[in-house]
Parts: sequence; structure tokens; C-alpha cells
Amino acid sequence: MSFTAVQDNRTAGFARVFYSLFKISASLKLALVILFSLMASLAAGTFIESMHGTSAARLMIYDSFWFHSLLFLLGVNVAAAALDRFPWKKKHVGFVITHLGIIMILAGSFLTKQQMVDGQMSITEGDTESFITLPEPLLYIFSQSMKKDWLLPIQEKPFAWQGKENLLPGNFSELPLKVSMTANYPKARLTEKWEADPAAGPAALKVTLHNSFMNQNFWLVENDAEFGTVPAGPAKLRFTDQLLNENLPMTNQSSYLEFQFEKTTAQIPLKENIRLPAVFPLKNTPYQVTINRLFKNAMISGRNLIEKEGGSNPAAELILDGGGIQEKHTVFSKYPDFPTLHGLKPSAARVKIFYRFPDGGSKGETHELRFVQKDGELLYQIQSGAKINSGKVVLFQETPTGWMDLNFRVDEFFPHAQRNRIYTPEANTSEGEEVFPALRLQLENESETKSIWLGQGLREIVEMGNGRYIFLYGQRRIPAGFRIKLRDFRVKNYPGTNRPESFESDVTLLDDMRGVSRDETISMNEPLVYRGFRVYQSGYQQNPGEPEVSIFSVGRDPGVPVKYAGTLVMITGILLMFYTRSFSSNAGKIV
Repeated sequence: MSFTAVQDNRTAGFARVFYSLFKISASLKLALVILFSLMASLAAGTFIESMHGTSAARLMIYDSFWFHSLLFLLGVNVAAAALDRFPWKKKHVGFVITHLGIIMILAGSFLTKQQMVDGQMSITEGDTESFITLPEPLLYIFSQSMKKDWLLPIQEKPFAWQGKENLLPGNFSELPLKVSMTANYPKARLTEKWEADPAAGPAALKVTLHNSFMNQNFWLVENDAEFGTVPAGPAKLRFTDQLLNENLPMTNQSSYLEFQFEKTTAQIPLKENIRLPAVFPLKNTPYQVTINRLFKNAMISGRNLIEKEGGSNPAAELILDGGGIQEKHTVFSKYPDFPTLHGLKPSAARVKIFYRFPDGGSKGETHELRFVQKDGELLYQIQSGAKINSGKVVLFQETPTGWMDLNFRVDEFFPHAQRNRIYTPEANTSEGEEVFPALRLQLENESETKSIWLGQGLREIVEMGNGRYIFLYGQRRIPAGFRIKLRDFRVKNYPGTNRPESFESDVTLLDDMRGVSRDETISMNEPLVYRGFRVYQSGYQQNPGEPEVSIFSVGRDPGVPVKYAGTLVMITGILLMFYTRSFSSNAGKIV
């Protein structure tokens, strides 16, 4: 037999196999099996989503290889069913167009899966953002000694998982560590505990604040940016190395302004016959204060204050100046936490200003419980307005604060401490800022092994061998191709409540490549549409003393036009099937 003949036989064999698969794909039985499997999968996905959340359903059903295989088989079956009737006749027009529409919908879904962008932008008021954060977890590792960094993709898990999984592929040979994942919690709760460190570390204490209806525990760490000062009910708790000045000079004036900096406090007495504007230096600071206006009963009219008779709402308008900083503040006696009018932003001087009275301080909440190490002893100070009580801390001893029948008790004190983070898994449906994804990693080199926990958005510094490494569990970010600047954010509440009725953001869209710069307003139902992206207002963050943060959902789905067109084609085909039915020789017969 010649070589050509062998080739012809092979070609004929492949053709017969393909024809057999084609006939099988075009069969009604296979179509029913595929449809039944898809319906069962969708039902399972709906059940999993209701019980365990959207992420679990996505990972177990909608993003699985077998579900995509079912959709592919459905597309092949639909195409084979249409091609099986070739050459088509006039009566087949509606049938073929309907199947074409189904194939277009499946193709649009495939395009969505491959190229869809679905992420978030979080922008602080006054800032500009040009990157989109995607829900794709990444592990970032930076070696300070080598000045190199690595990005490792993290495989998502539908449920809390423990085991051991190597995270380093073969092309990470330069990293002198073996990194393995030993736990992955899609939702976890963080508990932070401070323990004694015999070698070094800051001082830390655990204090309990309680009365008949409140019982809370707080960890305070000396001069720590995060744990040095903690708000608690009617007061703030602070652990620092600076005592409050108990001998501040006070006169018999009816009121005074108090300026609380991180390590010092200054006061300005307000005399009855004070002439405005008046300039006062703040002792032990680089600042001076210019008082422009004082009000006995201040009322807000538009963006200005006016004096109105028939009430009592003292306020002061002033300018804090010095050290390259100039800030305008409006301070209300009755509402000390009301945002000042210097742009609704935190003070660059890190100062809190109160309008106080000698008989009890400001009309608002102005209390502080302070702990200070001094000469080998732990002291406490309780401030209520201008009044300060001091004493020596005795562990487990109850001490009244004088506020709301509250007592405090120091349960633990470590002259040197280290922080341990403990993560416990939570249900996938758990919500709240205190619940977030977490990983446990095992790090190994030639001489030692360490285990660390990483919460998403938090970082850990690890020293191993002669190297120092920074680990961060984050999410993948991609450039949007344009920038958004948040100029202003607004919340409108339901009348008489603190529940938000609506919120919106004034932004500036910037695209340097195309020379675009225009102002837009984004609200919950009015997105910004640009270059295929739709930017929706999805949330916000408002913390006292901090700038407002607007959260946007950013999406782009290039498969939408294909799916919409496929839907129209399918509907047209169904209508044509009724029209072309009269051309069928079996019209009017029951088969």
C-alpha cells in the first residue's frame, strides 16, 4: 500500500470519527443531559450562595472547570443541531437563527469571563486614584537586604482550609526562603493579645472600663500610633510618657480655649472685654492663634456662622498658624466633635481644640484616662474638664472615674511586650470591618522555620537568617487608564435619623492621553461611564477626625453587547419559527 493511500485512509478515519461525534452532539438525548446538568448546577449554586455566600458559589460552581465544560458542550450541541439540518431550507430559517442567538449568548459569556473587570476604587477626599483593586488575592514579599520583591498569586478557597501548599513556582529560585500556605480563611476574626517580652518592646497594659451597663477591655501600648490612644464611650484612654499638667494657670474668666497636642496642652483664657481679632502664642509649641470672632449663640447659615438671640451655643472662629501650617477652625462648646470648617480634614498640627468652662469643661465629652510610667511606677490621671485627679495604679484595684458611674481596673501590665495576632475562622456570610480574609504561612530556610499569620491589608516584618522580609497579603491592582479625583463627598440622611438616604461624590475625571478633564457627580443610581467602564457609588467611610473616603465599584464587561445582541437574535429566530412553520410539510400535524 502506498504512502498516499495510507494518508487517505487516516483522513477518512478522522472524518468518520468527527462525523460520529457530530451526530452524537446533535442528538436530543445529549442536549437533555446537558440541560439537566446545567439546571442542577444552577440550583446547587443558588443553594450554596444562600448558605455560604457568593464567593463559595463562584469558586465551587460558576468558576469551576466542569461548569465551563458543560457550557462548551451546550454550545457544541446547539451548533451541531443546526448544522445537522444543512443544507438549510426556508423552513429552517427561524430554527437556525434561534440557535445562532444561543451561541452568541454563550460566546458573550465566554468573553465576559476572559476580559471582565469587576473591582473597586477607594479615594480619600482631595486625593486622586488611577488603579482598580480586583478581588484576586496576592502575596507580596520584599527583601530589604536584597532590595527585591516578589508577587505570588494565592489560590482562593471556598471554605476555611488547613493543610500545606507550596506557594513558590520554579521561577522563584532567587528567594532564599521556602514559603508554604498552611491555613486559608476566607473570613476570619482577629484577636490581638499582648504578651510579656523579656528582651525588648514597648510597655503595654490591659484596662477594663465598666459600670452597670458597660464592660469593655482595652489594650494600651505606650506612645503607639495605633494603640497609644483609644476612644471609649464618654472618654479617651491614653498610655504615654507625658503627664498632664495639673497646674495650668487659670483665671476667673467665664471660658477658655484648650489646645490638646500629642505631648502638650495649652490654654487661652477668653476675657469678657477681649478685643478681636486677638493673637496669642501657644506655649511650648511653634504655633500662634488668631481669634477672629466669638459667638454667644452661634447658628450656621449656609457655610457661615451668624449670631442669633434666644439660645446658648458658644463658638469661636480662629486661625492656627505656625510651622508652615495655617488652619481655620470653628470650635463649638456644645459640640466639640463637630467638624471644623478648615476643609473637614484632620488637623495637620494634630491638635484637638475645645471651648471649655471652668465649672465642668466643654459641654461635650472631654474626659481622659491617662496612664504614665514614671520612676519605675505606673501612674494614672483622670481629667474632667480642667480638673485632674492622679494616683498610683494597683493591679486589679477598682478606681472610680467620676463619669457615668464608670470604674476602671488595670488587669495586666508588661514593662516590655510583644503583640500576638490570633485569627479564628468565621462563616462565609459574616460581614463587618472586623472580619476579613487571613492566611497562615510557614517560612523555611536552611537553619530555621517560622509560622506567621497575615490578615488581608496587614503586613508583617520577619527576620530570618541574615535577611529581613516584609510580607503583605493584598489584592491585585490594575491601571484604569484614567484618573479620578474626589473633590467632595456628601451624605443625606433620612429626616430625624442617622440612616443614610443617599450619598454622592463630586469628582474630576482626568485622562492625560486624550486631554480629558471634566467634572462629574457620581451617585448610587448615576454612574460615571467612560471608555467602557462604569463607575458606581457603592459605599463610604467616615471616621471622626479623619478625611472621608468614597468607595466606587468599577466594572467593564465587553461581553454585554454580544449577549444583548444574541438575545435579540434568539427572540427574532423564535418569532420566525412560528412564521416559517407554514412552510413545513408537517404543519398542522402532531408528530
